[in-house]
Amino acid sequence: MSDPKSVKRSEPGGLELSLEAMLAGVKSALPAGAVLTMGSVGYDATALAAKLEGYVAEHQAVHDARVVLSAKKLVRDGHKAESRGFLAQLEAGLRGLLGPGSPELAKFGLKPKKAPAPRTSEQQLLQAEKARKTRELRGTKGSRQKKAVKATDPISVTVGPDGQVQSQPVASTPTPAQAPSSSNSGGGAGSSH
Repeated sequence: MSDPKSVKRSEPGGLELSLEAMLAGVKSALPAGAVLTMGSVGYDATALAAKLEGYVAEHQAVHDARVVLSAKKLVRDGHKAESRGFLAQLEAGLRGLLGPGSPELAKFGLKPKKAPAPRTSEQQLLQAEKARKTRELRGTKGSRQKKAVKATDPISVTVGPDGQVQSQPVASTPTPAQAPSSSNSGGGAGSSH
């Protein structure tokens, strides 16, 4: 879509409208054989029409050029995303071919990537402490710490008629094998020694 300002400017303006109106009047209403003298030059109807048509043609050429320009802008704008993607791939390819820090990249309009400045021991210590504090605040755990955390109690899962899922821990009840061992610890009558 073209810019509203350019459309407005491509419409005939005051001078152009005056030229067109004068041309129409010369062609239709100027008496035959009449000669108008302007400055030191005399113009008959044919000469006046030719002069006015030249001026009108200059204005029309500008309008035509604006239409062509608008069309070319639309084509260009339609290819912007494609051309940016192509440039990004080309840059990546050149950096891969020449190296990310190669001074040869400047010939292609690219800045070589600088190696990061080595960190001082204080900066490394500060970074490690910040990382430790962040992990502590977020509750982040390592793989071994995660393995140590397991759900050991059995749970009961129920799906309601509305599709809502509910889970509850199941109360642990002693198994039949465990019950006699607790009563035998007191040394009752059923023991044989």
